[in-house]
Amino acid sequence: MMSSLSSNFNSASTIFTVDVYHRFLRPDASERELLWCGRIATAATCVIALLWLPVISQQRGEFYLIVQNASSHIAPALATVVLLGIMWPRVNSRAAFAGLLSGSVLGLAAYGVNLAFEHECRAAVVGTTIGGPQLA
Repeated sequence: MMSSLSSNFNSASTIFTVDVYHRFLRPDASERELLWCGRIATAATCVIALLWLPVISQQRGEFYLIVQNASSHIAPALATVVLLGIMWPRVNSRAAFAGLLSGSVLGLAAYGVNLAFEHECRAAVVGTTIGGPQLA
């Protein structure tokens, strides 16, 4: 578990440092400045993860279901862009970015609705609640 967290924090800080900070904010940054930016990005990612803990703890120990639920709302945008990029040569980088952005925003909105109405969504889709009685 610790190695997974460590690699996720490292990946997030690298993405921010190289792809955002160095490319857009400070292209002439020194190696020392990039190192400090990476450390601050790692700390910020840890803080965001800690702030997310109360949301996870309210889910009655169903962490696997939370991760799968979030993935199921984000993955369709990525899969659509990849498949269209492979099968349709007219798809360019702007279209791919627009598809990823709009699909991710819509997926996160759907995830928020799903979190807000979790009990009703499960009952409607599955016909039961996890650990609860069967609904007719």
